[in-house]
Amino acid sequence: DIDYKFLSTLSNLLVTLTKEEEEIESLIKLIKTCPEPGIIITSSYSSTLTNLLIENNIDFSIDNVKEPQTTNYWRIYPLRGSSSIFWCPKCKNKTFYNNDEKTLATICKKCYEPAYPDLYAINANNPQTGPKNWYHAYAGLINSSNWLLVSPPKNTENEIIHDLISTALSNTNLKQAYIVSNDSKTRDHWNNNFNRTNDLSISCSSLFELINNHLNI
Repeated sequence: DIDYKFLSTLSNLLVTLTKEEEEIESLIKLIKTCPEPGIIITSSYSSTLTNLLIENNIDFSIDNVKEPQTTNYWRIYPLRGSSSIFWCPKCKNKTFYNNDEKTLATICKKCYEPAYPDLYAINANNPQTGPKNWYHAYAGLINSSNWLLVSPPKNTENEIIHDLISTALSNTNLKQAYIVSNDSKTRDHWNNNFNRTNDLSISCSSLFELINNHLNI
């Protein structure tokens, strides 16, 4: 039987977020129950996630951008950048800013020149990416024993994110994996992928259902 109380030993968390605030709020509810912080990997550039983490006093870090304030913090790897991160074209400095996504420019704290949201196009013909985030995201995945995928892409949607998850899946020994998607074909696609290499997986229609019906949080 699958142990639905896996959160007691959860060390790492894979999250591919959509912009739906209700889903992210449910995710925050789940994160707050974790006795041990892990990793959040997101392909969303929305600042909703970081805003909610701050509102709920959940500490986090972003490499070379935001240092944690405590020793109990989550590591965030924004694969497409984030509207909470501003970069300066002149001095290349990056700064975290608790943004409501209406701010299009600010002033660089280092050289006082204009700074702009740090966003990457990752599914274009000539994608711009932050290579360190991708490397750390991959390393986090292959060293994790538990994954939670929220709205993962189908292979025809976002090939780069899909390939990252698939490649990591073939190089890790998962104990448990949870797949959350409102699309039945997406759930079936990933369920089949996991079953080829792992014994434990579960599909749910929504994060709300996972939390309330399966994890009993």
